[in-house]
Amino acid sequence: MTIDEILKSNSQDLKLFKTDYINTLNQNLVKKEGKYYLKCLVREKEVQVYSPSKSNPEEIIRQLYLLKLHKEYKYSYSNMLLEVDVVMGSSNKKADIIIYDSSTKKDKENIILIIEIKKPKEDLTKGLGQLESYISALPTRLGVWTDGNEENVRYRNPDNKDKFERFKRVPKSNESIASVLQTYLKKSDLLNIVDLHRTVYMLEQRILANDGVNAFDELFKLIFAKLYDEQSKKRDDELDFQIKINQDIELTIENLFNKAKTKWNDVFKAKDEIELSRETLIAVVSEL
Repeated sequence: MTIDEILKSNSQDLKLFKTDYINTLNQNLVKKEGKYYLKCLVREKEVQVYSPSKSNPEEIIRQLYLLKLHKEYKYSYSNMLLEVDVVMGSSNKKADIIIYDSSTKKDKENIILIIEIKKPKEDLTKGLGQLESYISALPTRLGVWTDGNEENVRYRNPDNKDKFERFKRVPKSNESIASVLQTYLKKSDLLNIVDLHRTVYMLEQRILANDGVNAFDELFKLIFAKLYDEQSKKRDDELDFQIKINQDIELTIENLFNKAKTKWNDVFKAKDEIELSRETLIAVVSEL
């Protein structure tokens, strides 16, 4: 039995993880009485990941992501806790991974990052809502949703009425939220799309549904504004289509869209305008 067989897929499709991480887990798989176990990197105990009647793909993704957090983002295992209780009203949930800024004082005031783990190709819409409820309840500012293919970093922005938006990337252990916010993307930083359909669906369902506009039309306008920005920039140029500190986001995107309308005048009418509130515009631009 291998990680591929338990996940019923090709582990190389897990875009976030190096082959070395997959190999490490394959080497650490232990078989006992027809069941397979992995020794948890944080809890230091064996956790069942497969039996003939049930598999546990989320645990495999969690162990792979623990390796990534430690090796690439430089977080110490001693600063992590798993399955942490999160009280939300009358219900009690468990956060998959929480990272603290101390190995000895692990309380909600010291939380750096919350991670919600899902199996590959899980429902992004449902998972993000769950993560954001954890961030609000604890409370902290940052959380990561991952299914092994994508990292969606959520940021509860105190300067935008505590609305959630997508953060640029996972901060490393020596980086602050402020330092990442002040690092702006260049064209060379752009990544290939993992699943555009899933992203568009999530935006339509979670962010645009209550804004009183045609969600698809507004996304269509913003995608063309983004396309214009990318096509007009050289590889090392800083992009305009992103969230910046002290930025007039409405004016920035309006200018890009006006240029896109001129370039693609067979697609748009001169009178077309972006009809989103500032808060929604920030959320959608940060996601795209």
